[in-house]
Amino acid sequence: MTKKEEERLLNKINQIEKSIAKLQLAFENNKIEKAFYTVREVSEMLHRTPRAVYNMIERGELDTVKLGGIKIKGESLKEKLKGGVE
Repeated sequence: MTKKEEERLLNKINQIEKSIAKLQLAFENNKIEKAFYTVREVSEMLHRTPRAVYNMIERGELDTVKLGGIKIKGESLKEKLKGGVE
């Protein structure tokens, strides 16, 4: 691994650690209060693309309902945050 690749990897790890810290703070402050969230809202909370959130749904990691569109259950999101985001 080159020095430049190592720096990029360390920067990415740092960004992920900051995202995790923000998610933990949001969870601790009970900011996950709504019953349902849109895919876009969840993607912004988790710092993931909407496609990544759909993949999580397809793998059964998030429970959803159909309310004019796919909505992620707030309780399911809380459980995912407790277990960590991959």
